[in-house]
Amino acid sequence: TMITKPEKYTKDFVLSELKSMINEILNDSDIIILGELFKDRDYSPQRFSEWEEKFKEDSEISESIKRIKSTLETRLNLGGLRNKLNPAMTIFNLKNNYGWRDKTETDLTSAGEPLKTALVEFVNGKDQSSNTD
Repeated sequence: TMITKPEKYTKDFVLSELKSMINEILNDSDIIILGELFKDRDYSPQRFSEWEEKFKEDSEISESIKRIKSTLETRLNLGGLRNKLNPAMTIFNLKNNYGWRDKTETDLTSAGEPLKTALVEFVNGKDQSSNTD
């Protein structure tokens, strides 16, 4: 018979770790990157992704993971907006870790031709376009 090691990353263990991470984040507003939470732990940040996948059907664990990620994303965004963080690194991190992307607009209606636009002014809620020529 094959002897298997007992599972280390049980639901109880993961929940305990996630709660510890949330407390750490809430008590240290300087933490902005997920990797900072792993500097004193016996496992790598890769475990976080594994837990996210393994326990995706567990609402308590998935909500804790969402809370951690959301808090760090908000801190990163605000740090960038408030010029407390390097803008290039902030943008890089938000794009690579939180799905942010540059907004691109494509005009699918004009087939490359300049669009003709009409100007309509509203003054006090009334259409004033008939007054302009």
